[in-house]
Amino acid sequence: MISSPLARPAALPDPYVVDKRVATGVVGTVYRAHNSETQAPVIVKKVSYLGIRLNDTQAILDDVEALSQLSSPYLTHLESVIHDSRHRLYYLISEVCVSNLQLLISTHIKENRFLAEERIWSLLEQALKALDYLHTAEKKIVFKDGREIKYHEICHGNLKPSNVLISETGVVKLGDFTINKAIGQLFMDKASHQSVQYMAPELFSSDGSRLEYGPASDIWSLGAIIYSVAMLRAPFVAPTKDDTIKKICAGTYLPIINYSPELQNVVARMMDLSPTKRPTAASLLAHPKIDKATERFMSFLTASLPTFDANEEKHDEKADTILLSIKNMVSEEESVERLEDELEPAKDKLLDALFTRKVEKPVTDSAIFVPPSADQKKIELSQEGDTPLITAARAGDLTGCKQNLSQVTKHNRAGLTALMAAAANGHLECVKLLLEYEKGIRMRTTKWDFGFSALSWAAMNGHVDCVKVLISAEAQLVTERNVTALMYTSWWNQPACAALLIEYEAKLCDIDGRTALMMAAERNHVDCVLQLKEKELKLTMKSGYWGVGFSALSWATIRGNYEAAAVLQEEIGIYDMNGISTLMYAAWNGSVGIAKLCLSTEVGRADVFGRTALMVAAERNNLDVATLVVEREAGMASSDGRTALMKAAEMDAADVAKILIDKEATMRCKSYSCSNWEYTNVTALMIAAFKGSTNVCNLLFSKEAGLKDNSGCTALMAAAHCGHEEVCRILLPKEGGLANNAKSTALMAAASKNYFRCVEILLEKEAGMSVNNATSALTMAARCNGVDSIRLLGPREGKAFGKAARANTINNDVRALIKSYMK
Repeated sequence: MISSPLARPAALPDPYVVDKRVATGVVGTVYRAHNSETQAPVIVKKVSYLGIRLNDTQAILDDVEALSQLSSPYLTHLESVIHDSRHRLYYLISEVCVSNLQLLISTHIKENRFLAEERIWSLLEQALKALDYLHTAEKKIVFKDGREIKYHEICHGNLKPSNVLISETGVVKLGDFTINKAIGQLFMDKASHQSVQYMAPELFSSDGSRLEYGPASDIWSLGAIIYSVAMLRAPFVAPTKDDTIKKICAGTYLPIINYSPELQNVVARMMDLSPTKRPTAASLLAHPKIDKATERFMSFLTASLPTFDANEEKHDEKADTILLSIKNMVSEEESVERLEDELEPAKDKLLDALFTRKVEKPVTDSAIFVPPSADQKKIELSQEGDTPLITAARAGDLTGCKQNLSQVTKHNRAGLTALMAAAANGHLECVKLLLEYEKGIRMRTTKWDFGFSALSWAAMNGHVDCVKVLISAEAQLVTERNVTALMYTSWWNQPACAALLIEYEAKLCDIDGRTALMMAAERNHVDCVLQLKEKELKLTMKSGYWGVGFSALSWATIRGNYEAAAVLQEEIGIYDMNGISTLMYAAWNGSVGIAKLCLSTEVGRADVFGRTALMVAAERNNLDVATLVVEREAGMASSDGRTALMKAAEMDAADVAKILIDKEATMRCKSYSCSNWEYTNVTALMIAAFKGSTNVCNLLFSKEAGLKDNSGCTALMAAAHCGHEEVCRILLPKEGGLANNAKSTALMAAASKNYFRCVEILLEKEAGMSVNNATSALTMAARCNGVDSIRLLGPREGKAFGKAARANTINNDVRALIKSYMK
C-alpha cells in the first residue's frame, strides 16, 4: 500500500530521517531511515512503554542498554539507543541487512526450488554460533548508572525465520530479542500464530499458557526453522493457535525428505520433546557437517541471496510488498504474514525453480551486469572523479597521457583507471603506454560488478587489437564473482575477442558455476556459441544458484533460444541433479521447436520426482508441447501419484486437460492436502475443486462427479471447504446431498468457515442433514460465529439444531441470533 504524498512523515530523533515506514507490529513501529550527517542507511524500531508498570519500564530500559553492549558478528548490531522519557519511547538504531530466512523460504516457495544442503548447513552453523555466544559466553554489561552485571546465559526466546537475518556479505545474524526473560514474556503474550509455530513444547502447559524458556527452547526453535528452510513449510501447521500448540506438544511432523540422513538426524535431535535430550549449541558446532560449513559454502551463499534493487522504481504490487516488508529487514508479524499471503503458491510447482526469470527480461540479480538498451553499443564509463590522465586516456590523447604519467594507478570514483578507460574505448597506443604501469588492476567499485579489468573492458567492447596487447598480462584475471573476460565477450556477443581468449580462459566457471558457453547460450549469441562449443560442450554446473547439472543447452532452453539450442543438440540427454531434461524445460517455456529437437531422445523420461514433460506442459497449459508427448507419456504418475491431468486440474489448464481426459480421467492420487484438509485416493476433479479450477471442473464433471475419496469426501465438499462458489454450482446437481463417512456434508464444510455464498448455493439440497442428529451446518456456523451463514441456515435448521448450535458459541450476540430461529 502506497502512502499518501500529503501524509506527514514520522519524526525521529536527530540525526535520523525517515525514508519510509516499513511495518507496525506487536512490539512497535519499524522505519527505514538514514543518518542525515553520514547518509548511512539504518533500521529504526520505535517502541512505546506507555502504560507499562514502573518496574517493567526500568527493566525494559535496562534490557535495551544491555542489548547495545552485546558483541558478536552473528547478532544484529545495535548501533545506538535513544530514550525519549517525555513520550515514554525508545528508539533502537540498528544495521540494515539485505535478507532473512522468511524471505529465503518465501522466494523458494514462489520459485518451487529447494535449497542446496550445503547452504542449509552454513545457515545452521552461523545461527548456532550466535546461540553459543548467547548461551555460554560471559557478557559483561556496564550500565550508565555504574551498575555492572555479568550475564552467562541469555536466551533469544523469539526465534523464527523472520528474525534470522542475512547481511550483505552473507553473514547470518539473529535479531529482535530481549535479555530479560520477564520483558520477553511481556511481548510473547502478544505473539502471533506465526510466532507460535516455532515455540518449543515446554513453553506450553496443559491449559495452553506459556512457561519460562531456556537455552534448549532456542535449540528447538532453531531446529524448527531449519526444518522450514529444508521443507519450505513449518513443521507444525494448523488453522488456529490452539491447534498449533497441540501439534507442537505432540511432537509429530512429517520427516524431512530429499536431504541427507545427517541433516534429518540433527533436526530431529534439536526438536526432541525432552529439553534435556536436546544437544547444546556448542555440541552441535562440533558436528562434522556443521563445523566449517560456512567456510565451505560462503561464496555460494553470498552469490545467491534473494535481494532487491533499492533503486528500482517500477514494480508490481507483489514486489512492492516484498520490498516494504523484507528488503528493510522487518521482523514484525504483520509484514511477514502479509508476505506469506502474497506468495502463497501451488505447493507442487517444483519446476518453477528453473524458470523464475522471464525470457523477455535480462537476468539482473545473477547476471554479470545490466544489459544495454537496444540502441546502446557499449557501457558508458563513469567520468566522475576522472584525473587528467584518465581524461586523456579516455579521449585517446597519447600526448596528454605522457604528460600525466605521475597519476598512474589512480582511480576515478567508479574505480576506473586510465588503462581501463583507454581499453574500453579502443585507444591502442594509450593502452601500450599504460600497460606496464597499470596491468592487473581490478576496479574497486563499479555499478555493474566488482573487478572489471582493462582486458574485460576491451573484450566486451570488441576492441580486438587492445585484447591482443592485454591478453598476456591480464588473462584469467577475474572479478569478485569469478567472471572472466571470455564470459564478458559471451554476454556482449564479441566472437572475435572470444576467439582470442578461448585458449586462456575456456572451461573456467563463475561463482554460480556457469561457463562462457552457458552465458552465450542464455543470450542466444550463436556466433559465440559456435566459437566456444569445441572447448566447453557438455560441461555442467557443479554448484551455484540454479543447481547442479545445468548445461549450456539448459540455459538456451529456459530462455527459449532455439537458434542456440540447435547448435547445442549434442547436449540432449544431459540431465540436471534432479533428472530434469531439456524436454521438460521446453515444456515449461512452450518452446515447441526445442521440444522437437529432443523428442526422440527424452520423451517418456521422468525426473527423480517422477515428473514428465507432459506434466510440466499440463501445469503451464502449453498445448503444443503436450500434444507432442501425450501419446508416449499419458497415464504416467509422479512419485506422489499425480498425473498430468491432475496438474492441469490444479492450474485450470483447460486446453491440455481436454486432450488428457479420455486417457487419464478416474485415475487416483494417493493423497492431496489443501487448507489443512487431507484427502486420500483423490481424483483430478477433487483437485480442481480444491483449487477453484472452474474450466477443468466443467470438463471433468461427466467423468468423475460422484466419486469419493477413502473418507467418503467428494469434490463438492472440497470446493465448499475452500469457498469456491462457482465450482459448487457446477458440482451440486450430481454431488449435492452426499455425505462422507463421518456423515459430514459440503454444506457443513462451507458453514464451518462462513462461506455464506456457498452456503446459499448448497442450502436447498443439504439443509437439515446432521451428524448423529446433533451436529449440523448451523452448529458449524455457530462455532465460527458465522453470522451470515447463520441467517441463511436459521430458518431451515433453527428449530431442530438451534440448541446444539447455541452450545457451540460463547458469543452472546450469536446466541441471541440463533435463539430467534428456534421459535
